[in-house]
Amino acid sequence: MNAGTPSPSFTRLHALRQALDVEAQRRCLREMTGTDLVHLTRSLEFQAILEGAPPELLEMLRPWLRQARPPRVGSVERLCWRPLERFLVDAPEAGSACWLVPRRLLTPLWLALEAAHPEPVEQLKRQHALACFDGDQISLDQVSTGVVDLAAYFFNNTPDLPDRLGLNAAETEMLGFIARVMKWHRLVMPNVRYFQQAPLVRRLPGVEALRLCSNWYTLLELLEDQFDLYLLYLFSISADPTHVIDAFPFYFERLEDADCLAMRWLRHRLDQQLQEISAALAIPPRLQAVGALQTMADKLAGMELFIDRLHRLPLLAPDQPEGKRIAALPPQRLSLDYVNRLCLAYLEDLTDLLHSQGPQRDRAREVIPVLSTALPPLLARLGVNDANGRIAGLVAEMGGKALYEIDRYLRSHEVSPRSRQGLQASLAPVLTMCEALGMVDTAAVLRGRLGIPAPTPNG
Repeated sequence: MNAGTPSPSFTRLHALRQALDVEAQRRCLREMTGTDLVHLTRSLEFQAILEGAPPELLEMLRPWLRQARPPRVGSVERLCWRPLERFLVDAPEAGSACWLVPRRLLTPLWLALEAAHPEPVEQLKRQHALACFDGDQISLDQVSTGVVDLAAYFFNNTPDLPDRLGLNAAETEMLGFIARVMKWHRLVMPNVRYFQQAPLVRRLPGVEALRLCSNWYTLLELLEDQFDLYLLYLFSISADPTHVIDAFPFYFERLEDADCLAMRWLRHRLDQQLQEISAALAIPPRLQAVGALQTMADKLAGMELFIDRLHRLPLLAPDQPEGKRIAALPPQRLSLDYVNRLCLAYLEDLTDLLHSQGPQRDRAREVIPVLSTALPPLLARLGVNDANGRIAGLVAEMGGKALYEIDRYLRSHEVSPRSRQGLQASLAPVLTMCEALGMVDTAAVLRGRLGIPAPTPNG
């Protein structure tokens, strides 16, 4: 589609309206500019308000609408679900996280609301149509408040709705979450917007911004046992979930309910991190660019910091049942075969560093420091529940082979003073890794032969 022009072409819009078949309509759409499409979308949405159903042509525009996201006229139904926008996903089935609501679930819920309260819904539709045509934002806000209040009342006072709609257990739980969001939305969202719009948020680090700009003290008093719903919003807009934990230690350190929304979100976030790491490990390391390996190493470091912060919460301490559940997630999600392949690739890179020339050695020089930092905490994390000793064997094998390769190289090569300087920089990360794996004495001997000073306590 062409670049936008200052005003829409009514000739192109008229040609589209006169098109007789789908192919002709698509041809007209391809010739339209962005401005034409914005004007057409607005016209079709007004038509949908008047006729009570979206025109077929509007469905053809869906791919462009998802990409361009122009201003929308919307509908009463769209206004009803506005409190849920942050939690909607394009998923075919309901998952284990009740706050990830599939969009397909909204249509049957809206139809049930419409059938249960036909007169108020019809009145809201008439008010909405008038407000849209008049451009009356105050009236639109009143319609939005009215339909959300109606939905909150309906979803919180219709206990047999899951049976009527034939919802499964996961969908029933999501309906409970939807009812909760609708009920508390008018109290929670102004405070979320207050946080997002506060000028200090852009200038302060995450923890300080949350403490000073989130207005939490008011909400903690008003919401009481619903405070975790507010935290769910903050989790979704904060770059680092540990900032939210550090900003509200008085809340997290007193938590006793492992199934509250906040705790479930934290477990879900950790599971997401592990899935991303698993996807990165699934690609053979020797086929990955150095930048991709660095990204994976950063994710591993982030996972380690996240788990460490979770374990410092009393409810998730390593000796508590929920803490053990957290500790068991990495071995469950990360394939030991992939980790073993990563270790073998590391040894191959070490061989390239010692014996190859040109691009292979250059790549190895970049990869070795990255993986030397990432592997010890990963292996230590997987070794927490290593009942059959596979991780311990892998650690001994990889560390032993790395030290053997360095020793063999030093025995078989005369290293000039100039080359020694390059080797010191390249092999220091390897020796530091081996020390982290427990092979301190052998690594210290090789440090002496290479003239590499021992690491300081601060690294």
